Amino acid sequence: MFMEPSSPSDMRSHILNEAARLFVIRGYDGISMREIAASCHISKPGLYYYFVDKEDLFLAILESSLEELTALISEATSQPGGTPQKLGFLIHAIFTRLPMERRALIRLAAQEMNKLSPQKRESFSSRYHATFIDGIADILRSGIQKKELRSVDPEMATWAFLGMMYPFFSATGSPRFDETAVVHFLLDTFLNGLSPQTGEQRE
Repeated sequence: MFMEPSSPSDMRSHILNEAARLFVIRGYDGISMREIAASCHISKPGLYYYFVDKEDLFLAILESSLEELTALISEATSQPGGTPQKLGFLIHAIFTRLPMERRALIRLAAQEMNKLSPQKRESFSSRYHATFIDGIADILRSGIQKKELRSVDPEMATWAFLGMMYPFFSATGSPRFDETAVVHFLLDTFLNGLSPQTGEQRE
């Protein structure tokens, strides 16, 4: 039995959240609009009332995720302290303030962006880099200029930073690891590496 939306904005949010969950679990090609509609408990025509097609729905999900990430980066940039504090805030916020499905969208965007038409892919990719990638790179660039970090390519360092986090952005999560421990490990490893610290005993 299908239900009518309580309000257009509420139903749109419900569709975005449910479709995001399904895309994360099954991928862009693994789910149909009919299945998304059924999971949202609305008719297929009802789903098309809100989104023109699957590409339109997927792009809306990516845009919503990008807005969340942009807000977190903006908060991180304004944090007191140096680069370690700003990066620490960002990692902690991503792992504690974004539900698992929303974190998984970060990796999904990188993996499935090629499903968008060339024009829409180029447009979204441009915004993704300008706000998310460049936002992190700016934090690192500032740290390099202040001598808080050694001189490296900030964009390359950004991709290395994200690459360390991506394995933890899966739909099933990483049940073996406590999230607080993951946050501390990622920050410490990115900033200090795996070499023994001063005073530690080498084997």
